[in-house]
Amino acid sequence: MGKGNIRALGKFEGCFYLDMDLLALYRKPELCPHCGEVIGTLDDEPAMTVRELMAAGIEYDSCIGEIGWVYDDMGSQLAWNDMVSIVVEALHMKYSSFAKVSKWRGKDIQVVLENERFQIAVADNEWSAAWLLLERDDIDDTAALSKRKRVPGYLEALKNVLLNYYGECCAQAKGPAGAWTHGETYTKELAA
Repeated sequence: MGKGNIRALGKFEGCFYLDMDLLALYRKPELCPHCGEVIGTLDDEPAMTVRELMAAGIEYDSCIGEIGWVYDDMGSQLAWNDMVSIVVEALHMKYSSFAKVSKWRGKDIQVVLENERFQIAVADNEWSAAWLLLERDDIDDTAALSKRKRVPGYLEALKNVLLNYYGECCAQAKGPAGAWTHGETYTKELAA
């Protein structure tokens, strides 16, 4: 599976997707006064997410007609880092059994929290940030009953953190759906 195909596969696992439109930042371009081509971005102008640009009717990354706002690599990376910090801190405060870690599970999935049976991880899924609750693969654990009891609470907490900070998320589809198929979409009205 490559980038864009992240999903939880285990019986006691789950995944929520946070749309990159809520994280990717764009800036107003700085144009060359002589030729009109983009030479940078106007750093004194606030960056905006894709959702904010769409709501304001502003063109971004346009190849046709007027030059649109341009993707802000550094700002988007900082927004990603902020998202990870927010989720880690909120879940760590709710579940003290989860320790903060930073290790990789494969080449695409970064584990950010773990306890004796589970890991919480994040992955860049091209169109989304995939937040996963995963069974630990580095221990031999046959305590399925205790796992079954904890999974719904962990998944609900993860979903609520994403909703509280970003206003929406999508659950991984249940059953044999493909990795590009999401299940239920959850939304929450955020204060302006």
